[in-house]
Amino acid sequence: MDNETSNMTDHCSDPLPYSDKYFQDISTVELVFVIASAVLTVVVCLIFFESVWYLNKYYHSWHTKVFSVWQIGLHPAISLTSMLTVVVPRSSVINSLISSVYVSISLHIFMRLIIHYHGGEKNMVRTMSGEKIPLRSPPLACCICCCPKITLTRSNLKRIKYLVHQVVFLRPILKFLGAVMWTDGRYTKGKIDVFDSFIYITVLNVVSSLVAVYGLVLLYRASKKHLKKFHIMAKYINLKVVMVVTSLQQLVFTILSHYNVPACTGYNTAMARGNSFNNMLLIGEMFVLTLLARYYYRKPEEPITLAEIESYDASTESITDRHVQTVSQISSISNNSKDAIPQSNGFACTNPATKMDEQVES
Repeated sequence: MDNETSNMTDHCSDPLPYSDKYFQDISTVELVFVIASAVLTVVVCLIFFESVWYLNKYYHSWHTKVFSVWQIGLHPAISLTSMLTVVVPRSSVINSLISSVYVSISLHIFMRLIIHYHGGEKNMVRTMSGEKIPLRSPPLACCICCCPKITLTRSNLKRIKYLVHQVVFLRPILKFLGAVMWTDGRYTKGKIDVFDSFIYITVLNVVSSLVAVYGLVLLYRASKKHLKKFHIMAKYINLKVVMVVTSLQQLVFTILSHYNVPACTGYNTAMARGNSFNNMLLIGEMFVLTLLARYYYRKPEEPITLAEIESYDASTESITDRHVQTVSQISSISNNSKDAIPQSNGFACTNPATKMDEQVES
């Protein structure tokens, strides 16, 4: 009995089991959830391929097509890496690296999509010239009352872009260092220890992500009034929800695993089961977000930029003014012709019937 308890304790001390050991001790309910997650992953990938076909057929703007495909590809990328982590628990570090790189690039791509909707940086600065952007914005400065408001200029736009650009380079490097440390046994996912690199890499990763989200929030708040026709609010919320669930949700399960929640069963430690539940939950969330992204990124008409919309409205207004002016000129000519008495060979034209009546009277 003591030997069995000792073996169970040793198994529960292992961070992540091998795939054969994981499925050996998995319950029937958990197996059903794994199968359901696999089905949802396939559905998410099929929706992605169908959306890519639609965008490739109906979108003719190369930039809009590429940026939109990258954004809707965020959900199947996370679903696939999460499913691989469920099936092969020890691959979580590598899959986390892949999904982290994709999410980081997606933040950068979304920033470029906002600028593209404006018709470029010059048109964006021209459109929002004179407007104030509040620096008191989440998630970094929402409680700082002394933050001023700035005007969007080329230099300020460049600074906001730097806030987002840093995550494209820093976050993948941090994840890569974590993978290297993991091979040497110095990085244990979910382990909070002064001598383990997990806590330091996680803190730097969170700070980099918060700075990038802050820059994206500034750009979004300045643009949401001008880009309502492009459903920019729904697209921004979709990306923000992905950032929240991929970061905070993992942190919650990591904290719970330290209190043996969910409980260790056989070779499946609390950390392994919590990691599995987190990834299966992520797959379900990505399925819902995929449906929303499919709805808002699909448009029957050719997507155009804000500058082209303004140019089209101006040309339409000019054509309408010319049409109204032409109609008024025609109406004026018609009224003048009714008032005028027509002449022929220097004599006034008279009605023959009137002339006969005059002769009879005489």
